[in-house]
Amino acid sequence: MSDETKSPSADELSWTPLRLAVVAPLAGHNPARPAMPLRIAADDLDAAVEKVAPSLSIKIGGAPLSLEFRKRRDFDPKEVWAQAASQLT
Repeated sequence: MSDETKSPSADELSWTPLRLAVVAPLAGHNPARPAMPLRIAADDLDAAVEKVAPSLSIKIGGAPLSLEFRKRRDFDPKEVWAQAASQLT
């Protein structure tokens, strides 16, 4: 039995634009803000994150933790940890 699937070469992928789809109920409980899809150009991603202003508020071991995301870099695990560590210490 041979595997006839072939991975695309770097040349074949070089023209492919970045496409990202997030499908999740992330709006929280805000009935004033209707859920509308956003078209975002890759170079405008930071502005879109700032506009949407996602945040997360949870309790860890009974301690409250609130994370805010205002730019794409804020989703980096090191940045998330820095926000969390400053609140949990």
